Amino acid sequence: MVRSWLRALTAIGFSLLAPSVGSQQVRPAYDPHTEEALKRGREASVAGKYEDAIKSFKEANKLQHNVCFDCHLGLAEVYSASGDDRSAVDNSNKALAEAADSHRRALAHTMKGLVLMRLAAGDAKRLAAAEEEFRQALTEDKESLEARLDLGVVLLKEMKDEEGKRELQSYLSLVPTGPDAAPARCPRPPRRRSR
Repeated sequence: MVRSWLRALTAIGFSLLAPSVGSQQVRPAYDPHTEEALKRGREASVAGKYEDAIKSFKEANKLQHNVCFDCHLGLAEVYSASGDDRSAVDNSNKALAEAADSHRRALAHTMKGLVLMRLAAGDAKRLAAAEEEFRQALTEDKESLEARLDLGVVLLKEMKDEEGKRELQSYLSLVPTGPDAAPARCPRPPRRRSR
């Protein structure tokens, strides 16, 4: 589910960078050269041309004197999609440092949590770190559907079934249909616990 979620982030053209419905956050205005580089990065990422996307996001970041939230979040998403998890976490942290508002901090926490969850492969410490990132995202933006869904998934992976189910039910009450509704309804069959 994590891999499909990361692909969905890229396939929808980085729509997570847009403010939540009804929120007051506005995407920063960049100069035309930066906007063009960001656009090329997004388009290359959607096309699966990760090297081109990385080059374009780095160009945009350089034009912004290495202080560009959208550039670092874009890089985090591309590095994650290409399997470079260390760079994905590094760029998520940079995006967090550059986030100008709670909505952007929530996006960066969610991205970092997704990477940590994928890296976990059953490692309790990494799963706990991913859980903390999703909780931080929800602290920053209580309306973050992505963070709510991902928190539910990571809680199930940590065998915190009741809490995970509550989070998924909360997600489904807000988004009863859509591409992630079916997996959220039945994330996996019941499992036996070792004693």
